[in-house]
Amino acid sequence: MSDLTNSHDHFFKGIFSVKAEAEDFLSNYLPEEVAGLLKLDTLELGKDTYVDPELRESLSDLVYRVETTSAGPAVVYILFEHKSRPEPLIAFYLLRYMVKMWGQFIEQGWKAPLPPIIPLVFYHGPARWELDRRFQGLVAHHPALQSFLPDFQFLFYDLGPHQTEEIRGRFRLQAALLMLCLIFHPNLRYRIREILERLGRLEWPEDADLFRKVVHYIEANSDKISELDLSQAVHDVYGDIKEDAMPGFMQTWVEKGVQKGRQEGLQEGRQEGRQEGSLADARESVVDILESRFGAVPSPLAALINQLDDLAVLKMLRKKAVTVETMDNFRVILGQIKGN
Repeated sequence: MSDLTNSHDHFFKGIFSVKAEAEDFLSNYLPEEVAGLLKLDTLELGKDTYVDPELRESLSDLVYRVETTSAGPAVVYILFEHKSRPEPLIAFYLLRYMVKMWGQFIEQGWKAPLPPIIPLVFYHGPARWELDRRFQGLVAHHPALQSFLPDFQFLFYDLGPHQTEEIRGRFRLQAALLMLCLIFHPNLRYRIREILERLGRLEWPEDADLFRKVVHYIEANSDKISELDLSQAVHDVYGDIKEDAMPGFMQTWVEKGVQKGRQEGLQEGRQEGRQEGSLADARESVVDILESRFGAVPSPLAALINQLDDLAVLKMLRKKAVTVETMDNFRVILGQIKGN
């Protein structure tokens, strides 16, 4: 597995191997009739992997055991699979996992009937997933032969950059899912503030570990956002937090953000062309953040933003775009600025 692919997998596993995050996700995203059958507070992460050694370059898995509320099967197994690019044979690989799991149960003395396995595929690549989600879609067959073929459909969750409005759950889960959604976004350097703002609603220092996971994930994808872009974003979002309430590594990022801001101020004062470029980027980032949170920005509002030529005002509005509750609230703030 390449280092870049491994970074996506490592972050995914780091999030969903935590029972609280898995439970939060399943309670919010499983089909209602499925969630109602499961006692999600009994989730237990399995220690085994069912990926064949020759497939570990491209596949990974997490398996949870959960008890049920029904008079049917006593337990169900949930298979988490993560992909950062479309995989045409994913249904085949999932079937292979499931057969290996059932085979292991039989070897351990499990008596029929075998426990159900729910396969879940998480996808967060930049391209839309257009592949069939049923196993039979992989096999060329005549309708008369259909009854001879195994068949199942996996649950599919698209965490791509076009799905940010669908994010649900507690702030920890929201921040993690948004990070997966936006890691391939072309404007990640601006959108990162939305992730940090969600993290900022957590409890410190109890939840510092999640912040650390996000930062490490970004560092592993430095082709998408630089260290200085990240430090500036951290400073913009957390600059008002008291130092004694901030983890040491977070203080380092804020200090880098301050230094970055000073450097930009000096350079912008010397280079008019760069100043205009910074203004254009700042305007775009404000609009991008508003769109990601509230949908399309009305043309009159976008026009007002694009008329602004004060970088300090635009940076302040970028912070407001992250924290305001509605588009109308932002419009009021902008109107107050324009009226002064």
